[in-house]
Amino acid sequence: TYWMSDIGKMLVAQGLTFLRYAGTMVNSPEYRFKNMIGDPDKRPCYRGHWNHYTTNGFGIEEFLKYCEASGITPCFAVNIYETPEDMADMIEYFNGDASTKWGSVRANNGHPKAYGIKYIEIGNEEVIFNGDKKQDYEAYVERFLLLSEAMKKKDASLVLIHSAWWRPDSPNMEYVFRALNGKADYWDLHVGGDDPKAGLETDKQISNMLLKLRTWDSKTTMKIAVFEENGSKHGIQRALGHATNMNAIRRYSEDVLTSSPANALEPYLQNDNDWNQGQIFFTNKQVWGMPPFYSQKMQAENHLPLRVNSVVEGNLDVTATLSEDGNSLNLHVVNFDDADVSAEIVLGEFGKPLPATEVLTLHGELPAKNSPGEPDKYKTERSALTAVNEHP
Repeated sequence: TYWMSDIGKMLVAQGLTFLRYAGTMVNSPEYRFKNMIGDPDKRPCYRGHWNHYTTNGFGIEEFLKYCEASGITPCFAVNIYETPEDMADMIEYFNGDASTKWGSVRANNGHPKAYGIKYIEIGNEEVIFNGDKKQDYEAYVERFLLLSEAMKKKDASLVLIHSAWWRPDSPNMEYVFRALNGKADYWDLHVGGDDPKAGLETDKQISNMLLKLRTWDSKTTMKIAVFEENGSKHGIQRALGHATNMNAIRRYSEDVLTSSPANALEPYLQNDNDWNQGQIFFTNKQVWGMPPFYSQKMQAENHLPLRVNSVVEGNLDVTATLSEDGNSLNLHVVNFDDADVSAEIVLGEFGKPLPATEVLTLHGELPAKNSPGEPDKYKTERSALTAVNEHP
């Protein structure tokens, strides 16, 4: 139907370049790759974490097809109790030539060309529910090593993310690191997003985590993937929290793969699990963005690859980025105060002569959000910045 197409187009319009297909659904004992291929009408349902009856009508392959069509880099997670044999078959199915056993199954299912998947996460928030128990971390490490070895034998170029729940003060973290160092490329870190100052805490978490990893092995290549930014809000407050999180991650861009705020999508008035945090809302007739959608869109549309050192005085959160040719400079500024803030911008060499300047803003009361009747009430606004003073 038209609105499903509109959902896909909205994700593209948001400027996404990386998309993760995972979450607590992955932890269901019945979540299995081989139940997600072939005729969708003939796939078995499974008992999900949030819903008793969960369909496999949209699974990993449909996700990959969407990412392929939209030009978005995909990442997906698998259940840790998949068998090594099935995971080897999965890699052959997605990345193997059509002449291979499982590559031919893929071709017969309508996709002759290999998907060329790169990023796979093993598990989701493992060892989160029952406390900080060494035996549970050991069990996860065992499963990770079994599955990763099977997958890497089929495709050594895969980039693997492990999902052991990060507890910064637990001695089990060093155990997990030493067991998976050189085996996992990234450690999945989940952060909060509801607080407008969420990024300040995320900055501390990333800094602390990197310090520990490099203390345990100064030459480690393991990095961080922030694969969930979680909360229960989707208004201006969450937009600010996401913006400060993006500033934090931008400061560590060499060591953090990406930031994936949850949830990308949410059906209007259908949330029943308190994770009321969709960036894109939809009904059977309409699709629209919430303030965090525009917060993310602003970041994507104004991405520049080089980070420039910036110093801030006052209650603002700021990062600066530069184009490779040195001709464009972006300031990412978040005012998490409850009042307007006057600020002086000193650009140094970038202010001679003063460059053409465009300002993109998103603002409103903290609870403010969009609705079906006013779907774009809170969105990005554009204006020009006029210089009133030039420093020598």
